[in-house]
Amino acid sequence: MTPHIKILILNWNGKHLLKPCLDSVTAIDYPNFSVMVIDNRSVDDSVKMVNENFPEVDILELKDNYGFAGGYNRCFTQLRDEYSELILLLNNDTEVAPDILNSFIQAKEKYGDNNLYGGKIFYQDNPEVIWYAGGNVNLKYLKISHRGIRQTDSAEYSEPMQTDYITGCCLFTSMEIINQLNGFDERFNMYGEDVDICLRAKEEGIQCYYWPEAKLWHQVSSSIGGQYSIRKWVHKQSSKFKLLIKNISALAKFADIINSIIIIIKYCIDSNVKIQDERADPHNPEWKNHPWSVVFNKRTEYAKKYVADKFVLDLCCGTGWMTYEISKISKRVIGVDYSDDAIKTAMNKYLYDNITYKKMNALDLTFVSNHFETVVSMEAIEHFSKEDGKIFISEAYRVLKKGGIFVGSTPETEDRNPIKLLALKKIDPFHLFLYSKNILEDVLSEIFSEVSVIPQKEGWLLFIAKK
Repeated sequence: MTPHIKILILNWNGKHLLKPCLDSVTAIDYPNFSVMVIDNRSVDDSVKMVNENFPEVDILELKDNYGFAGGYNRCFTQLRDEYSELILLLNNDTEVAPDILNSFIQAKEKYGDNNLYGGKIFYQDNPEVIWYAGGNVNLKYLKISHRGIRQTDSAEYSEPMQTDYITGCCLFTSMEIINQLNGFDERFNMYGEDVDICLRAKEEGIQCYYWPEAKLWHQVSSSIGGQYSIRKWVHKQSSKFKLLIKNISALAKFADIINSIIIIIKYCIDSNVKIQDERADPHNPEWKNHPWSVVFNKRTEYAKKYVADKFVLDLCCGTGWMTYEISKISKRVIGVDYSDDAIKTAMNKYLYDNITYKKMNALDLTFVSNHFETVVSMEAIEHFSKEDGKIFISEAYRVLKKGGIFVGSTPETEDRNPIKLLALKKIDPFHLFLYSKNILEDVLSEIFSEVSVIPQKEGWLLFIAKK
């Protein structure tokens, strides 16, 4: 049986480009594929055009314009559990050859599943001239370039080869690889996301292959004014410096220390800056458009994956906003917290038919063992010492039924630099112990049978543990 491939096309106000793109995609001769358009809140009737002309195409309508990395990452979150699915990321300003998916399947059969693949890309207005035939990266000299760019197609560019990076214009891989790499780094607002994910892939033993039989034609940089636009040049230079800082360890560590010092000063002198404690509530107007509101929403999306029609414990529920969100799809939720003020706020604001709130010590839960199907605990374990954190985890384990899921989050501190730790404690002065990915994996694995800890772009860890 041919494997299923989902084609993902990111769009922002590209109606005039998207239609010919979808015309070419729907003419692909591969027997088992589907298409999803990810729309970054377009205002040009792109969604309407798709609905009217391509009813078989799925649409993921995002609430805002999250850019390249953010748009795709929100789609990846939705597809996270589809581990066997192959995906093709495709620009909305491209048109593809009918055999493109069959060609990528041939590449996969030759080099294996666990890689990133890219095709031969031509200029749309000069269809024999190459735009991409592999990628070259030399960060030492801030050089990132396309092999073969502006060259007429020839035998030189018609052989498969391993390459430094695959352009995000057309990237073929699996959801398993995307999950392993945790998607794109959203610190790259435009340009550099594809180079970054390929550099991270190589650190994990995942290779990049140029496959010339997979062909498409690209209207270059149409979303930002064409291939020679000033805006494009500025974004590219900015991304090169971000890549340099991220991948040269000394520079990355220096930048992190400077950022930490800025945070410490900001939190010391500005009394109006928000701390992220049990009073935080993204539903309050004061949190609207705050950077943390994005994080709150992502935590909710993750939690909802494990609570549908379940009996759920929200451990250290705070003001109850998460309890309320997961109650929308859960069978029943009990929210517990040790703070009188938090429980009072939760009961006044978020008390519904399938929600119960209780004041309770998370280190000494009064529930019987094997009671809940899911335990959710977002941003809680760091409020305990390391030893008490182990008790916290063991209590979550005890009240879970066999096969139950413990899902939660905590700030990430891979770098144990004391300045970084102090900065994080300024953001939330109630932090007692901060975890790196390895430390959290080790602590959870002492008691849970299956553990996954996934670093997030905003500097926190998602953890999922199965009893």
